[in-house]
Amino acid sequence: GWVVNSVSSYNEYESFDFQDIDQLTMPIGVFNEGQEGDAFSQEIRISSPSEGQSVDWIFGAFYLKDELERTVQFALGPNAPILEVGIDGDTGQFFGGLDTESISVFGQSTWRPATDWELAVGLRWIREEKDGFKINSSFNGAMPASPVFLGGGFAAIFDPADNGTDKRSTNEVTYSLNVNYQLSENLMLYGLHSRGFKSGGFNIVWGPVGPGEDGFEFEDETVSAFEIGIKGSALEGRMQFSADAYHQTHKDYQTAAFIGTIFSLSNAEEASTQGVEVDAQLALTDSWRVSASAAFTDAKYEDFVNGPCNALSIPDANGFCDQSGDRLPFVADWNVNLGTEYVIPFSSGSLALRADLAMSGDYNPDLVLAPYFEQDGYERLNLRATWSTEAYDLTAFVNNATDAEIVDWAGAANVVPGASGQFIIQSATTYGLTARYRF
Repeated sequence: GWVVNSVSSYNEYESFDFQDIDQLTMPIGVFNEGQEGDAFSQEIRISSPSEGQSVDWIFGAFYLKDELERTVQFALGPNAPILEVGIDGDTGQFFGGLDTESISVFGQSTWRPATDWELAVGLRWIREEKDGFKINSSFNGAMPASPVFLGGGFAAIFDPADNGTDKRSTNEVTYSLNVNYQLSENLMLYGLHSRGFKSGGFNIVWGPVGPGEDGFEFEDETVSAFEIGIKGSALEGRMQFSADAYHQTHKDYQTAAFIGTIFSLSNAEEASTQGVEVDAQLALTDSWRVSASAAFTDAKYEDFVNGPCNALSIPDANGFCDQSGDRLPFVADWNVNLGTEYVIPFSSGSLALRADLAMSGDYNPDLVLAPYFEQDGYERLNLRATWSTEAYDLTAFVNNATDAEIVDWAGAANVVPGASGQFIIQSATTYGLTARYRF
């Protein structure tokens, strides 16, 4: 018979963050941030029996209510007059919030007209409403902030003229079409076309978000995707492999930028991602397995005239920089992963030896694509040896044995963006022991 599933969820959270605002050896001020929010969601799904049926289906509905509030303070200290940005005690404060209410109805049906053919069609309707607000202020204790603070760079960041509220609503339809053809017992071909959607919203951040406009709102993003591929096995099941080629076109692509002290989202008019991926696993013997995968990716902004600027860019009359044709941040042209594991059995347990090598081409980890933050290609090797028995596992490991220097994210420093930067870096060579006991 039919199967009914219901999933309910509620969560609430609070977080606090304290940082050095200036990132200089001489402290100028501190950054204090607090967030709190709660969310409730409800999903109901009804599905048909699938065993022995040429057609099966699933229908459902989803509801979400999410509320977020954010408070940020930039508080200057005794050294602030040295940089002529204010005096001790000057504080800029931002208070903002976002309420989201979303409802969607969805369904998918799979038809098997013959034993070697399968066609799946999915459809989803989404309605979403968002309300956002932001309030900027500045003070020094119970008094107004100093004229230096109000007349300097902080005046633009915490300008009450940017205060306000806004709301937006979205109605979207997404879909997917998937065709599978079983070419033989061990080989399947497939094709996929889908239309995806990511809702827009508001930048719950302080001050003018983008040059030449307040940048409070960003738009919905849609993506049209095509993929063809093959999956199969060989050598009596000891080898599994897959390969695919894909193309995605993003309209109003949502892209982030880190400008001064602000992360904000905006929309590139169009971006595209296309590439080829291959993957294989092989059991050479009962004890020895190897794996390999590779991805070749072309991801770029097709049209992004109103892009953010880095320290070497020359902005146009409106303060923007044209990034059309530039590669998307964080995306390398190629990635290759190789792995091998050998298990040696003993009467009292087994010893598993494993090595994984990850290789990558160059990429830029900076959201505004500053060329001086370009990450060179790298090779990262992880090694692991595990002794296992019925009662316990003991593992010795070395991560990043090649000691590769890998930057996951880079950005300009808050106060002196042209002379220094800030980074999130993967760990250097790390080794250790872990133990697990089964009771």
